[in-house]
Amino acid sequence: MLNALHKLALLLAPLRKAWLVLAISSLASLAFILVSGFNANSEGYLLPLLALSLWSLLAYIIASTFVQLPETVNNKQGFFTRLKLKLQRLFYWLLGILFIGLTATTLLFTLRLLNIWRLQ
Repeated sequence: MLNALHKLALLLAPLRKAWLVLAISSLASLAFILVSGFNANSEGYLLPLLALSLWSLLAYIIASTFVQLPETVNNKQGFFTRLKLKLQRLFYWLLGILFIGLTATTLLFTLRLLNIWRLQ
């Protein structure tokens, strides 16, 4: 699982700053629409902006977190070094499970948002 997330992070890493700019700009646009008040023209942009901000934040998180993983454990290392590496990899593994859960939740949320947006 960590290796697959690492490969995905390497694909997304060159665009890491673009993902962050996209997330910030979509959140700023969403906040601007909410603060300035609803009208018929801007109401149609709320749900796509929300989905765009969620996906771009997820892409930025994976591109930032899983680019560099701790090295694997081998028997030549000392006990405490192996323990430290195992704990680091366990932390990344738990982050990976959290990221997969967030991705599944965001996918379901996006599908519901698109369904609501389509019905409007």
